[in-house]
Amino acid sequence: MVRPFTDNEKAEIKQKMVVLAAELFKEQPFKDVKVSDITQKLGIAKGSFYNFFSSKESLLLAVLADIEKDFHQKILSLMSAEKDKKNFLIKIMQYYATECRNNELFKIIFNNEALQSLLKKIPEEQKVEMFKADEELLIKLVSNELQLKVPIEVAVDMLRAVFYLQSITNDLQCDIDTYNYHLISAVVNEIFE
Repeated sequence: MVRPFTDNEKAEIKQKMVVLAAELFKEQPFKDVKVSDITQKLGIAKGSFYNFFSSKESLLLAVLADIEKDFHQKILSLMSAEKDKKNFLIKIMQYYATECRNNELFKIIFNNEALQSLLKKIPEEQKVEMFKADEELLIKLVSNELQLKVPIEVAVDMLRAVFYLQSITNDLQCDIDTYNYHLISAVVNEIFE
């Protein structure tokens, strides 16, 4: 008889799934990655996957949450040394907008059809967690000498929209970097004092 995973084993396996999935999602299209690819490489039964994630989309969201967490930590770490916080925020957002445009994982998300499919399939509590992480980052940014001019929910949605808009860059008539500079500058200046 197979014994159940301990809590430590569960946490370790879940993190390994996230890391492995990130690698697989970068190597091949999301739709081509199968749950069995992940479980087989980890040496666990396919059915065990569902003890950790409700779906492949839920796993993708966990991968993106890890990337976003790293992004948030880098912003806060780098920002503490900056004098001009708004200008720094504009520059770092430009950098990460470019990263998002060039990152295979974000290309999946920025495909509107994939995004809608993902949002329909993920558990509500997982969506709430991601939105809460963005709000917490904004609260930390505000406590670091920036003041909001709009309600926090509006600010979070405006900042998030900058990254969602990276999906339409093929439809632009101007250079993407010029577009991003002006869009991000306008958003940051509209949100912060």
